[in-house]
Amino acid sequence: MKLFFFLLLLPSIVWGSPAKVEFKTPDGEKLIGLFEAPKPNKPFVIMLHGLAAWKDEWAPLMAVLAQEGWGYLAYDARGHGLSSRSKSADGSPDGFRYFGSPNPGSAWEKMIDDIGSAIRFLSSERKIKRETIFLAGASLGANDALNFSALSIPPQGLILLSPGLNYQGILTEKPIQKVRCPVLIVSSQADLYAYQSSKTLKKLNPKVDFWSDVKPGHGVQMFDENLLKRLMAWLQAKNSEK
Repeated sequence: MKLFFFLLLLPSIVWGSPAKVEFKTPDGEKLIGLFEAPKPNKPFVIMLHGLAAWKDEWAPLMAVLAQEGWGYLAYDARGHGLSSRSKSADGSPDGFRYFGSPNPGSAWEKMIDDIGSAIRFLSSERKIKRETIFLAGASLGANDALNFSALSIPPQGLILLSPGLNYQGILTEKPIQKVRCPVLIVSSQADLYAYQSSKTLKKLNPKVDFWSDVKPGHGVQMFDENLLKRLMAWLQAKNSEK
């Protein structure tokens, strides 16, 4: 049986192993995540979901990483999932709906800073070395990951699924020119805005790897067995280059 479908049949075994963790941001937000410790001498991936999504959308990649002995943290961004302080009438987390306009200093922008809080938590509480960390983001999470990587000590590498030139005021044209680590952009040609944005980002930084020969979809919707294998191979290759 093929790997991807095998993993789908065993969610309680493969996806049920990570530990639930929480950490706080400097402004008092409590963020909830799933943590899997790496095997000895293995790297680590932080995964950032898209707008109105939550951490569990990364489950297929979590399973592949765990199978390879890599560690990971996928967390619900502020205003999302279990990190949301409020819910709608139907019980859905809706904190992000009260973030207001995407101005400087807004909650949208603080989502970038929250990545730093995650890294500090991993370093102090879980003894994860910063130099072993990769970042992966989907949609808005991709824009956040790129901005953080351009403004801070860069990760080992950066995977951007369906980034946009502008999601919720988080821009990417300047950051893509400043980032100083290996970058992989993945966008489906059927996802027109993300695809056109990705082509622009590739032109601004020709060193970026860009894949568009993928299943139609936005962000993690592009996941299938082939893409998961390719992503793992890219991560392993960049890890071996350090």
